[in-house]
Amino acid sequence: MPALEDCCGKNLVLIYGSQCHPEMKTWQRKYNFRQPEEPDCIGILLGQERREQFSQEARTFYLTPGWLQHWKEIFEENLGWDKTEAHLNFGRYERILFLDNGISSVDEEKLLEFFDYTGVPIEIRPVGLNHITNLIQKLIQYQ
Repeated sequence: MPALEDCCGKNLVLIYGSQCHPEMKTWQRKYNFRQPEEPDCIGILLGQERREQFSQEARTFYLTPGWLQHWKEIFEENLGWDKTEAHLNFGRYERILFLDNGISSVDEEKLLEFFDYTGVPIEIRPVGLNHITNLIQKLIQYQ
């Protein structure tokens, strides 16, 4: 991977979920970078304990600003889901939890469009950046 090769030999920290790419373990061995143990962006943003707490409240699908920005590409274009298939696939969830990290404004029109597509109620939850900030600080300390 060219971007990682450019950093080879440096004390690299990669903020990327440990299971977000099928080649992640191979790249980690090859390029010797440190990364969070969390499997995905939701874990990186929330932490496991907070994620479990939210999941205990209701069967939850998590949505970040990035996912909201690209949902059509992900679900309609890549997975080929029309509205009916989306309703079937999202039907197991009781809610969609939009994680508002406070970095960008909440696009309520896009949230409404996603709700219409999935048929699942959306809750906005402010989550801040405390967990990801702590993760980065821990990873940098081990340089």
